[in-house]
Amino acid sequence: MHEVLKDHTSFTLDDMTQAMIDRNNVTSQGAIGEEALRRSTRKDRSRDPLYNQSKMYAELFRTLGWIHFTTSKLTFAFSFLGEHVAAAIDPNPLMQECLLGIAYPNEVLGVQTDQKLRVIGTILLVMDTLGSITRDELMGGPMSILDDTNPEVFASMVGTLTKCRKKRGALDRIIDRIAARRGIARKPTMENYTRFPIAVFPWAGWAVKPKGGLLVITNDGRAMAARLREGADIRLEDFEKFSNKAKPAFVRWTFYKMLERAGFEIAPVAAQMKKDETLLARHHLPCRDDVYFSPFQQLSRETITKLCPDLVATKESEAAQVSESLLATFGGVTASKRPREVLAYQVSTTPVTMTTATQALAQEIKAAYKRHKSDVVRTVEALARKYGAANQDVFYPLVANLFSLLGFDCQPSRRGVNYARADAMIVDKLDSIPIEIKSPGEELEISVKGVRQALENKVVLLSRKSYNTRADTTSLVVGYNVPNDRSEVHELIDDIARAFGMRVGAIDFRSLLTLCVQTVATGKKLKLANFRILQGAIRV
Repeated sequence: MHEVLKDHTSFTLDDMTQAMIDRNNVTSQGAIGEEALRRSTRKDRSRDPLYNQSKMYAELFRTLGWIHFTTSKLTFAFSFLGEHVAAAIDPNPLMQECLLGIAYPNEVLGVQTDQKLRVIGTILLVMDTLGSITRDELMGGPMSILDDTNPEVFASMVGTLTKCRKKRGALDRIIDRIAARRGIARKPTMENYTRFPIAVFPWAGWAVKPKGGLLVITNDGRAMAARLREGADIRLEDFEKFSNKAKPAFVRWTFYKMLERAGFEIAPVAAQMKKDETLLARHHLPCRDDVYFSPFQQLSRETITKLCPDLVATKESEAAQVSESLLATFGGVTASKRPREVLAYQVSTTPVTMTTATQALAQEIKAAYKRHKSDVVRTVEALARKYGAANQDVFYPLVANLFSLLGFDCQPSRRGVNYARADAMIVDKLDSIPIEIKSPGEELEISVKGVRQALENKVVLLSRKSYNTRADTTSLVVGYNVPNDRSEVHELIDDIARAFGMRVGAIDFRSLLTLCVQTVATGKKLKLANFRILQGAIRV
């Protein structure tokens, strides 16, 4: 959904449905795609299967803090937390943080409840005490506790579950009383509430599921439970009592600490975090080690906008920041105003393996990096200027070697070999990627011709089967500059995707150099997010 809707100021349930239709992620009435939407649509929206499916996803994503209400309860926007989940190369650690961040009551969901409950965290602590938990014990115990912050109430709940294990029918009677008191049916309503918790514990590695609805805690689960016990547990009620001067600092600091625990690089905000930490310490608020408070799951968009407007960027402010950043990065080269696909990367722990061809290239990059005092942007610009008038004989093998430096098995085609349709090929056991290359001597910007040839490369590859690939794997075109924002290239790439279901990714020389300079500077391979399915003009 984020890939399709990220540039929308806000979106609706129907937009969410259409986004999933566009990616063939849903079926309805035995059909997929637009036909599924046609068969699903009802005048009575309560009977529309896809509409209700999107409604379910919206509730789940709001619970996880990834989307918020905007102008009404049926319009949404991605939160800053949701943006990070979508951008993460490995989103699993952040997803685990979001699971622990589910706590009631909160401003996001507006659930009417008399419970004070960090639901996933409390289930984990119960499992840590009892060693395991069943579906019915979830309903009668941690999911029904009135106040999990009260040690006596928690101990009483655990004691009740222990007794019920020894007395047949006792737990059933407790669950029936809870259902009657809340005015909901045990089957299927209360049982349906347990589906998500039962699914996420094995997924997170905190439990195993040997049979039925039984969850047995793992060593990772016990370690996480220990961290929960040792960390500060802050709820909405606690936050509302904080000084107004401390609230913005607490929102920022807890959010960045959450990202840090999930493996994000927080060096860019280290100075702000230190400043916030000092202020929080002055107000005698928790600001050491683990503090469990997820701002985007506890506070409404309105509250966060009021306290920390920098954490609720509008699409207009984002566009201005990106435009300014790109102009600075490219030293005056006109940056495309059209949204560009993001190619995110992460430095791995695996050392780079050099070949004879890439060793010489790496030495050239290393020398330029040293000459420009370890400044990546200046190094990239210097190398780009050096090859700014290169023709095919220099530029084509250079591009192939740059991909090889990134760890790909990239093989340039020999001149005059007709069966080798692409200029270079990234060879893979499953997802080989053809590369169309345009040297600056041929054209300074990636053109319609290059995109058309990239499509032809993919068609020929699928037809001749000279290398293994799949229809939805990208076909790349690499040129000196990205197409300008008025170029027909962007529309053509979109049309190719709609008409043929094939992806074409357009990468400019500076973006490719940026990745290689980072590789040489760190001496480590880069993990590239979604490289196999790149589409459109790419921004590293």
